[in-house]
Amino acid sequence: MGYLTDVWIRVGSRCAVSGNIQSWIPSCSRTTSTVPCCSSTAQCVDEDVGGRPPFITCCEYLADVGFAEAPRPLGFDKDGREMLTFIEGDSGSAAGRRVASTTALVEFAVFLRRFHDAVRDYVPPPGADWALPATPDAPPAGICHGDFAPWNVVWSGDAPVGILDFDLAHPGPANHDVAYALAYSVPFRDDADTRRMLGVDQIPDRRHRVRVFADAYGVDTDGLVERVVARQLKYAHDVELLRERGLVAGWTSPESIARNHQIAAWLARHQHLFR
Repeated sequence: MGYLTDVWIRVGSRCAVSGNIQSWIPSCSRTTSTVPCCSSTAQCVDEDVGGRPPFITCCEYLADVGFAEAPRPLGFDKDGREMLTFIEGDSGSAAGRRVASTTALVEFAVFLRRFHDAVRDYVPPPGADWALPATPDAPPAGICHGDFAPWNVVWSGDAPVGILDFDLAHPGPANHDVAYALAYSVPFRDDADTRRMLGVDQIPDRRHRVRVFADAYGVDTDGLVERVVARQLKYAHDVELLRERGLVAGWTSPESIARNHQIAAWLARHQHLFR
């Protein structure tokens, strides 16, 4: 069986994935057990499953090239778990609403571009077994974060100050991350989901938000909506693959997988709303 690691992330109001203050949860795990908080300033990676996760080398690379907004490896604790720096700020499901404002949407897009510029020359270790396989169009260097959504960004006001949750990182072209980020920040959803995800009453101008993001990131809008449609379908298939590889979680349940395919089908039928 391929690589799936246990990744333990400290969660709380100032740096969260989800959950309660000062609790620890597995964000990519085949278990449901918890471990004590090993540091008030760190995250921890349990490497008993499959050896050292390859995304840790990406975090090391980012630190070496001066990208300070990714968790930085600190060494190992007494139990052999690798320690990563804790990033102060707000994150988690509620942070998805941070991109409702045009200012924050611009900052989000610029932050993604900075991440891609920083990781452009990163070469994955030979034989690295990522949670998701390299895409057929993966360049020889660089990496996709794989889950670049507003809730995986650490925020201070409207400004991104950190990026978390590298569990789904894999070799692939930057435009896959661009399409994924657009899907969850515009968002590419129906009216009900848009109101819920952005925390707004009025549906924003979707086409305008696509252009704002594209201009801030520095990407042409030609063919961009089609890439988002394709990326949403890829995500649905990726989640199926992760479940087949042994990742059992709420977001990999059969119900969630069916919902992902429903979203992809809706988007394929309504892509005119975003052009």
